[in-house]
Amino acid sequence: MDRETFNSLVKDSVIKKKTHFRELLSGVKIFQKMDGSEMERLVDTVRVENHEANDYVCKEGDEGECLYIVDKGHLIAEKEIDGEVKQVFEYEPTSYFG
Repeated sequence: MDRETFNSLVKDSVIKKKTHFRELLSGVKIFQKMDGSEMERLVDTVRVENHEANDYVCKEGDEGECLYIVDKGHLIAEKEIDGEVKQVFEYEPTSYFG
């Protein structure tokens, strides 16, 4: 593959990712009043984490270092109550926590 083709593929990939993140973040209630330049700065900070079913994203008491936004799928929040683990919340796309 020549350099020009490679660069074109990389640029297209970056544009698609940024477009997806912009659309996702625009659907998150706390970001809906941002102007274009604020949204672009936010889009540039997005870092993707993928998790498998039954993975823990974070646990109660973990130091909060970031804001998680659900892109695809569903997550549940569990809490031990009276010695029993119970579901206390369900997150769906555009939900956030952290």
